Amino acid sequence: MFDTLGIAFHNLVMSNIAIIVGSQRINSQSHRVAKYIQGVLENQLATSTYLLDLGTNPLPFFDPGLTIEEKTDWLTVAPKIESATGYILITPEWNGMATPAIKNFLLFVKSSMADKPAMIVSVSSARGGAYPIQEMRMSSYKNTGVCYTPEHIIVRNVESVLQAEFDANNKEDEYIRNRIEYASRVLLEYSKALELVRSSGVIDRVAYPNGM
Repeated sequence: MFDTLGIAFHNLVMSNIAIIVGSQRINSQSHRVAKYIQGVLENQLATSTYLLDLGTNPLPFFDPGLTIEEKTDWLTVAPKIESATGYILITPEWNGMATPAIKNFLLFVKSSMADKPAMIVSVSSARGGAYPIQEMRMSSYKNTGVCYTPEHIIVRNVESVLQAEFDANNKEDEYIRNRIEYASRVLLEYSKALELVRSSGVIDRVAYPNGM
């Protein structure tokens, strides 16, 4: 139960959200979705953000034997991933799966995202998008320690929604805009709450770096 001091600390925590675009294409629909979400966070929710597009800034293929020199691309972005208080992971659905780029990214992060919240966003050009959500929730939290929020977003028929001009007659567009704002607010509250967990002293990533 929060005491008065805990509530005050909770309200003072400043969120810094890293948005990761998992499409390997340049100028992808996933990037457009990311920019929309970034605008919601910055303009409507007064939150600082960092956007990493793995299409325009690809990471090398992960290999545990990579040298420091070969990890240069990762070392450039690692401090911004480490300093974030929460994450939004965006992946298109490719052949019923999350992209290789987003899974490759998660191999690099190790414990940078540990005990911090993340929201998954799946993008589909049609009516799909559910399978990448299931895949990410099932296989990507064990050693990263990332805490996925209950809320996720599936942007279906992506070409017809989240365009620059809001179409009041497009009910799907209106719904996904409202749902993104709601899910983003949830993510921000989780980012504040989990700061208390990380500062509690109970977390020991040295003795227990990996999940069971």
